[in-house]
Amino acid sequence: RFSHLNENEKKIVKILLSSEETKQNYFEDLKNESLELLNSLIEKESDEDSIKVLNGFKSNIENGLSEHSMDDNIIHLCELKETLSEI
Repeated sequence: RFSHLNENEKKIVKILLSSEETKQNYFEDLKNESLELLNSLIEKESDEDSIKVLNGFKSNIENGLSEHSMDDNIIHLCELKETLSEI
């Protein structure tokens, strides 16, 4: 049924089909990992415009995620983390 998905996508589907407690724990871990990754990138970056963009993502994670559903937040953070990991 999910054979077309890669391992990351399969993991996300498994989490999204889990209990609210499991989702919340995964979300908190993912949020912390994303913030650590952003902080690391901000420290290494010298371009002011890039720093502003990264700080914008950081601010959204710290303040703006709660207005979306838990599933949406998890999906958005997974996509962000994947993108940031490629930088």
